[in-house]
Amino acid sequence: RRMPEVRSLHVRRYQMNPRVEFNRLWGDSGAQGNGTAVFDELVRAYGAPVRHYHTLAHVMYVLGKIDEIVANTDGPFAPPNLYALRWAAWFHDAVQLGDVGDERASAAFASETMVAAGLDAICDMVAGIILATNHVTDPGPLGKVLCDADLAVLGADRAHFDEYERLVRLEWPHVPDAQFAEARARVLHGFLARPSIYYTAYARERWEVQARENLSRSIAALHGGA
Repeated sequence: RRMPEVRSLHVRRYQMNPRVEFNRLWGDSGAQGNGTAVFDELVRAYGAPVRHYHTLAHVMYVLGKIDEIVANTDGPFAPPNLYALRWAAWFHDAVQLGDVGDERASAAFASETMVAAGLDAICDMVAGIILATNHVTDPGPLGKVLCDADLAVLGADRAHFDEYERLVRLEWPHVPDAQFAEARARVLHGFLARPSIYYTAYARERWEVQARENLSRSIAALHGGA
């Protein structure tokens, strides 16, 4: 099946420079105060030794996919909503301790930063979008975009997806292989059990079929079948 064409010729890719992108968003959204200190704090969070996939490269990838989805989806994407969506992308994995409170802690970190930067008007919006990335909470229109961008890697080509799976495994070095395989297969089965993995029509058209193929193959491998 032919994939839909991307309407925007200016979709930014994940190779973009993190500091440049952060400074642009800081200025565009009217943030006040020491943006360099905030950026450095995010660099430390995403650069922790345990991080292999959930790094700043992942944030850049998600930002690029957000731009791609927004360029091809009708929705409430004018500022300040778009700024809130991009800020949520920056903070959505800022806290990663491997427990159910990660999204809430990341949302709290974002909220504290938004208030300190004088962005009180979008503080609750940013937090709500981040909380949607637990893939359980009803995401709302903006959360759907971040969730789809966050999961776009599931629908990537085989080599990209396999590298993603390899890097995710490296983030859990303390977990025995059998225990990891069981837990990981359960997570992937959860995505396959959805009526659709993605919320937006664009993401479904673009990535759904490949994502289901990748997930099925990965589950088989986790069970020793590949």
